[in-house]
Amino acid sequence: MLGVCEAEVADAWLDITSSPKRLFKNCRFFFTELGWDTFGRNVVKACMRTKTDYTVVKYKECKIDVFWKDKYQVAGRVRRDRYGS
Repeated sequence: MLGVCEAEVADAWLDITSSPKRLFKNCRFFFTELGWDTFGRNVVKACMRTKTDYTVVKYKECKIDVFWKDKYQVAGRVRRDRYGS
């Protein structure tokens, strides 16, 4: 889900045509490598142009509990190790 943002940033997100058929609680969406190359770089460029704050985080898929996935994005939760970090 995309919160309040500049129109240019929202337009970059709206290029992604696929989405899950149901809602997931407490999960985040991540780009796959193909999604990053196809959409993610454009989203970051739009954030830079509009001076919108953003964070780029890289996780290996084995570190995420995946609830939904397509070729461009993954919905999931980052796994916590047994020490809570």
